[in-house]
Amino acid sequence: MKIQIWPIAALVLLVITLIGLPACGESTKTTPTATPPISTFTTNTSSKSANGLMLSLSLNATTFQPGQEISVVIDEQNTLATENNVTASYSWPLEGLSLGNPCKTYPMGMAIFQGYYTSSNVSSATPLRIYSPSNVTSCGFPPAVSYYSFAPLSDIANVFIIGDLNPSLTDFKIRSEITVTGYWLNSQETTPNNFTPGVYTVVGGDEWGALAVLHFVVQGNDKSTPIT
Repeated sequence: MKIQIWPIAALVLLVITLIGLPACGESTKTTPTATPPISTFTTNTSSKSANGLMLSLSLNATTFQPGQEISVVIDEQNTLATENNVTASYSWPLEGLSLGNPCKTYPMGMAIFQGYYTSSNVSSATPLRIYSPSNVTSCGFPPAVSYYSFAPLSDIANVFIIGDLNPSLTDFKIRSEITVTGYWLNSQETTPNNFTPGVYTVVGGDEWGALAVLHFVVQGNDKSTPIT
């Protein structure tokens, strides 16, 4: 009996098309990780950094209403009981980390992303613009930091610039609090848009490669849990 192969091959191709399997070479769109129960969200976390430093990240809550202030605190602390001189590294774990002021010499920064991400896939996401475009200040080319001299068990440090034997900043607190209610879509907007109902990811990182991740949820006016 003679078997015709081409009708079978055509049928297989039709089935693949109908079920939506990606064709060879087709790129896939990165999506956030499936969201776990909101009850598992926490308001603080920390990550060990280089040379005895600890990066901490905290939120004032895990659940908010649209327009409510969200406070993010990021802190770098020396965990050693002795003075700790840490050489600047500039080895950031993620692009887009900032504290909104290019004139401040901080070795850490933060960003907020729409959706639930983890440390393993957040690098594929785009951060929201949480700092006002009108507040961007030009400081020229700031001098490069040589090292930070942390006091024992403290987030206070003296900051030394390359080529300078004296600190350019003394008793500088390596801690920052950012308060936001939303984000800007473009540089022409004068006020931010409120965070819409959904889950968001907050990421803090330092220039030695430490990364800390938290999550919060913005609920609708009916206070219902958003669909993710």
